[in-house]
Amino acid sequence: MILKIKPTFVKKLWGGNYYSKLYKKDLEKIGEVVLFSTYHEFDLIFFDNNGHEHALKSKYPHIYLQLFSLYPLTLKFIDAKDDLSI
Repeated sequence: MILKIKPTFVKKLWGGNYYSKLYKKDLEKIGEVVLFSTYHEFDLIFFDNNGHEHALKSKYPHIYLQLFSLYPLTLKFIDAKDDLSI
């Protein structure tokens, strides 16, 4: 089974506008685009074959629990317009 995961856009003070243009989003200062994460702060939303959105933890709880227990992983893109640290 292949699931297409919906990216999560995270606004940051230091974020740029690159991903707003790339993903055609009407958002400013997108600092992070989370593509996949097994951390509980990000919900994994996927699209079914008809294009409807579903939360992985409610549609397939057994897969959700396996992912979160086996793979501590987050994949994200970062766009930093300003310095991240001083």
